[in-house]
Amino acid sequence: MKLKLSNLQLEDDPMPTLEKLPKLRVLMIGYDSFKGDEMVCSRGGFPRLESLQLSFLGNLKEWKVEESALPTLAYLRIYCCRKLRRVPDGVRNIVTLNEIKIIEMPKKFKERMEEGGDDFHKVNHVPSRVFLNCDFEGTHLILILYYKIPQINMVILLFYHFVLYN
Repeated sequence: MKLKLSNLQLEDDPMPTLEKLPKLRVLMIGYDSFKGDEMVCSRGGFPRLESLQLSFLGNLKEWKVEESALPTLAYLRIYCCRKLRRVPDGVRNIVTLNEIKIIEMPKKFKERMEEGGDDFHKVNHVPSRVFLNCDFEGTHLILILYYKIPQINMVILLFYHFVLYN
């Protein structure tokens, strides 16, 4: 089962509910679906999840992954969650993780995950660590517009993706 959450503006962490879905294999949480600043993947949560994408969660500062959460996760993407401080400690326990893709995140976030960085020990077991557009300190104008003018969010996002990936 695949689930994509978009523009829900939830105040409460959706993870305690979502992690109990027994057949969930792909989860995308994005575009202001969660307005809070902390998410937690609980012990034993998401027993079959293979792919997780967190994108455009503008308030997310802390993401926790408890031991034995996400036991089958193979692909993790963190895309433009610019306030997220670090990769969760629990990522180091996800031995099935094949790829982490970090897109449009602050330079400091990327540096923490590189060899010699504070979070490298959490991700050094992952065979593929991909960083796209993480070598800047500021915020792209297009992202400022995305957050400041909600009426044109989708137009901006489509334009942004077209320019970046075509």
